[in-house]
Amino acid sequence: MHRTSPPRRRSDAGRVAPHIVGAVALVVLITAVGVWTSTRGGDSDPGTSPSQPGSPSSSSSASVPVDEDCVEAGTPPLVDLGVQAATGRPQHPQLTVPEVRDLITLAKDAGADVISTSVSFRAIRPFPNSPGRYEGLDRVINGAREAGLQVRLRLMTMPRWSLDEPDGTLRQPPRSEEELARWSKLVTDLMKHVQGRVEFIEVWNEPNAQKYWTTGPDPIEFARLLSVTYDAVKKASPDTVVITGGLSGNDIGFLKKTYDAIDKIELDASPFDQVGVHPFAADSAPGKVDEGEIYERDPYGLYDNNYTGFESMHDVMKDHGDGDKPVFISAFGYSTRGGGEVPGVDDATRATYLGQALDIATCSEVVSGFSWYAFQTTPWDPPAWTMLDARNRPNKTYQALQSWTSGVR
Repeated sequence: MHRTSPPRRRSDAGRVAPHIVGAVALVVLITAVGVWTSTRGGDSDPGTSPSQPGSPSSSSSASVPVDEDCVEAGTPPLVDLGVQAATGRPQHPQLTVPEVRDLITLAKDAGADVISTSVSFRAIRPFPNSPGRYEGLDRVINGAREAGLQVRLRLMTMPRWSLDEPDGTLRQPPRSEEELARWSKLVTDLMKHVQGRVEFIEVWNEPNAQKYWTTGPDPIEFARLLSVTYDAVKKASPDTVVITGGLSGNDIGFLKKTYDAIDKIELDASPFDQVGVHPFAADSAPGKVDEGEIYERDPYGLYDNNYTGFESMHDVMKDHGDGDKPVFISAFGYSTRGGGEVPGVDDATRATYLGQALDIATCSEVVSGFSWYAFQTTPWDPPAWTMLDARNRPNKTYQALQSWTSGVR
């Protein structure tokens, strides 16, 4: 995730009618289900932070309310909050067991169903013949299991020794047959270590963004990574759910190209159980649908910068025979500081937006999980994005989640 939404690069043809039709369809769909009421709101890998925002749009837009009846009748997504044991401090590289437990208790009190954390193979296996350094990861997994919560792991980063030609970047992905074989072995070793204590595995982070796929995003390379990871995970733990690395924004074009790649490399079926999305919407309310934020973006095509664009992502899945598979919103949130041309969102407004986003996800019927970015403050997740400050004191956004989860349950 970058810190804002991706820079806007329109095709020469600009927007075309299907984009406008898609925006209108979203408005009609969500309006049909309904009205937001104010009663509800009121490594992390160094690679985990929201996407770069686009330029402010002057195009027409509509704010879409959500019906309270729809929320009460719908199935709310699993609430996922991230807890990271790594501190980034050489003197104190990992949080203690009590510190991790305190964070997990706060997450559970807010209504979390799932605890997510990043797995950096570069940190776990820095040398080819060294035993895995799982201490910090185990603290998070054990703490979550003791609290009765599920676990999602985001798998990231290749150790330098496992790359054919290291380019010096932290997030150089495995691409050659040899690199993919080494990655598969790293995943296999991890799955043997966790011994079924993990419900979800997410494969990489924002593979459609140069920042996280540093050799240049490539749908065929990503499809190959998904394939070898899926096989390794399912061989060790058939019931573990495999999620595609959350795409930066609602990158409809990249998802289509990934499906094309799956066909091109002749896989029998999609090598994932759910599609991860990061539908950051800059400073816009979750229910706002701006047709000007649905546009062509080189080199992959259609891109929807509205939060509700995850519906169009699921439409692509349906078109390729995966309509029975859900999307997992593996990161979504707002910064109180903003960045670039995007202003910040104050904590009270953000608290309201959180409730709106969860209501829309509940009514959509295609969202299985919802992870708020971010929960705790770390060197990679600044307090402008988090629910807890540096001293783990909750803010209004935390309180809004607590209120929402207690209300729907």
